[in-house]
Amino acid sequence: MHGSYFAFAPAWSPDGAKIVFSMSRDGQEDVYTANRDGSDVTQVTATTDFESFSDWGG
Repeated sequence: MHGSYFAFAPAWSPDGAKIVFSMSRDGQEDVYTANRDGSDVTQVTATTDFESFSDWGG
């Protein structure tokens, strides 16, 4: 990834295989997922609105 970024608010998927987290990249906050080992980072949302996510186990 290029530019400035900050990841925060992580949570595990119910099966423990994925992690979901918020990340601010160059001032834009979105929700992302990644494999347990940190590979395959995938952006889930792409909006200028505030996004949040609930506990996957809930």
